[in-house]
Amino acid sequence: VLSVSSGSVTLKSGIETSYQGGVEDKVYKISPIVLNISGVTFDCNGFTAIRIQLVANSTFNFDAYNKLNLTNASYGIVFDRVYRSKMTGGKGVKLGLGNSGTDYGIAASNCQDLLIEADYAYGHRHACAMGGGDVLGAIPNRRVYFEKSKLENSNTIGVHCADIHGNSINCHYKNCDIRGLVGIGGEQCYSIENTITV
Repeated sequence: VLSVSSGSVTLKSGIETSYQGGVEDKVYKISPIVLNISGVTFDCNGFTAIRIQLVANSTFNFDAYNKLNLTNASYGIVFDRVYRSKMTGGKGVKLGLGNSGTDYGIAASNCQDLLIEADYAYGHRHACAMGGGDVLGAIPNRRVYFEKSKLENSNTIGVHCADIHGNSINCHYKNCDIRGLVGIGGEQCYSIENTITV
């Protein structure tokens, strides 16, 4: 972060997260804040290109690329405890194959009322997933929607490209171009008018 003034956060023009062993760069505050990120590319060789936590009423339109193969969890973008927010455009990409079974382009965990209309999500194993994580007792996702997005994973991996975990409520994929398998769990979760190519 280059500077913080009032409610605005200014990011450096070139951002690189290259820590080893699970240290992450993050914009973080204890109570929810408004965070608007647009026109930035996060280029990473680490656990997560960017993790966005504890924000509300925020908007996002950025690209995130994670290029590193890791033996632990690795992601392009993680939304965690994000409320009443929207991603319009942008990309979340996790290249390469780790050994943990994760490798997500975009993951939404413990979120409510989050709309993701990304241009593209790619993960070697999973393009995207939504569901409660292990934070605060796995608060379930509620009303998390992936819409109008191209979602893709490696056609050699044989696992879900787009996934809704069992602790999600009222979530969906809608009008997406899904290049791989779809997994739907949870309560009142749906795949609606998607183009699915397996």
